Amino acid sequence: MAIAVALPKHISDLLVECRKAIKEKKYAEAIKSINTALKSPATKTNTEPRHLISVYDYRHAAYVRQGDRDLALQDAKSMIRLDRTDVRGYLRCSAVARFKGNMTAALQYLEHGLKNCAEPGDLDTLRSETRVVRDQLSAELVLSRPRDPVTTLPFEVVEMIMSYLDYRQHVRMLRVSKSWKRMLSVLPPLIDTVSFEGAKSNITAKMLLVALRRLVTPKTFKISGLTSGASDILQHRLWRDKLIESLHVLQISDQNNPFRIFSFGSVRMRRIAIDSPTRCSVEIVDQILRRCTALEYARFTICVDASQLQCKLSSSTLLELDLNCRTKRAGLLGLTIDLPQVRTLYLRGFDDAPWGGDLDLRHCQYLTALSLYHCAVRDLFLPSTITHLRMESCELQTSRNLWPFAGPQPELPALDNLETLDMLDSAPRTNIEMPFLPLISQASAKTKPGKLTSLGLTYKDDSAHYLEALMLSEWFAGLKALHIDSQNIVDRHSQLFVTACPELERIHIRGAQITGVFIVDLVAVPKSKLRAVTVEDCPKVSRDIIQFGEQRGVHVKFIASAENSSRSSGRRVREVQ
Repeated sequence: MAIAVALPKHISDLLVECRKAIKEKKYAEAIKSINTALKSPATKTNTEPRHLISVYDYRHAAYVRQGDRDLALQDAKSMIRLDRTDVRGYLRCSAVARFKGNMTAALQYLEHGLKNCAEPGDLDTLRSETRVVRDQLSAELVLSRPRDPVTTLPFEVVEMIMSYLDYRQHVRMLRVSKSWKRMLSVLPPLIDTVSFEGAKSNITAKMLLVALRRLVTPKTFKISGLTSGASDILQHRLWRDKLIESLHVLQISDQNNPFRIFSFGSVRMRRIAIDSPTRCSVEIVDQILRRCTALEYARFTICVDASQLQCKLSSSTLLELDLNCRTKRAGLLGLTIDLPQVRTLYLRGFDDAPWGGDLDLRHCQYLTALSLYHCAVRDLFLPSTITHLRMESCELQTSRNLWPFAGPQPELPALDNLETLDMLDSAPRTNIEMPFLPLISQASAKTKPGKLTSLGLTYKDDSAHYLEALMLSEWFAGLKALHIDSQNIVDRHSQLFVTACPELERIHIRGAQITGVFIVDLVAVPKSKLRAVTVEDCPKVSRDIIQFGEQRGVHVKFIASAENSSRSSGRRVREVQ
């Protein structure tokens, strides 16, 4: 601490001795030097308040180190009395109060300082210390006076907080205390839900009975992993006691449950999911869809016999359907979907190639998303509302030879509102057929310019002619994201992507026979909007392209599978100056 020149020399010498004594931990000598300085007539009569505060500050420091906090507090108060606009007195009083454990008093000293001090730097220091003390005071109050929130907070507040926790957390909280158990026992979800989602062990009969006894107004059942005894109890409650008719949500995965035999109707059911290993017939699915008059979401795993070539699914309320065909082969030819309100449709496993057929969904005037997985597809007739179309691992029957019993073929629509299109691992059975469905080929010519922004494509045809014709249509002019998997893409095709997709921002290319020249052509285009390039299993592309892209604001990422990770051409990209 600097000594003010306004102090007499002999007083300044005493303060120097005090500081030296404090450093040597000779606190008694330090206090004696300060007392001598304060008793000097020159100190009392001629010293400015700010310099006198510095003298008291020395003695305060000595008292604090000596452990005499009461005397230290007296000196700090004397500093305030000498000059109420000097921040040091308030800080020292607050510090002593904190040492003594009195956070309330410490906060009061700082608040007095905020009222009296005017210097901006002093105010910043006081505000910072005030925040620290308030945080400590809040923690002290919480730790010193803990209360059970269930018995302290209003019931409405507790109910709101508990609504953010899931079923399993509610079950665990039953063990906290009797008051918690009483409160949780009258709140959802324990009074209206039985949920064993994500259970790490099988659900026994005892566990199921305990959950059922808690029910007051059953609305939601999410069941999986039942033992045979628990499955028998569930069947009794669902079917014989007709509990199923009161449910709003049913999600079940139980191989012992007889959905092949029983059906039901409900005016309350909103969501139903019958997952593997539970399976049901198409007739049961049709009955459930027609008799549950409020159903909005449905997911089924079905078994289709060879004789069940014709099936119709009808519902006037369903918004989303996920239909999964397992174990036995079925085709789309005999599938009729009458869902006028449906928005999202998933079809899986309809892969019987001899019975693949057209899927006519033109009457679904609100359909926005269609996804086909492992299906044999001859063609699609879609409404103009479709925005997302996905075909994955599908067999595309692109020949337009009419079936013996097929009627007149409707006109294929334009896809003016389509935003994302994915055709991954989907191709014709033979190379003599066109690589794309007629829907895609004709839509590219009819849709001008369209809203397509994302394309995922697996292209296996020996010739790139069809791909070039598709990409050069106006349909792809607004494309921003492209994922393409093809061994037939080479360096010369870079100009195709530059010309056809001027708005392209992200490209993921897999398995192509390209070199770094292809990436350079995309990145170096003037006013290019490209920002990310992912190169997967393209062994001829050298990694020095990463630095080339970064210099131009393009992030280049490499992904290599195990069989391709060790292969590289060693070719490098060099800029021609």
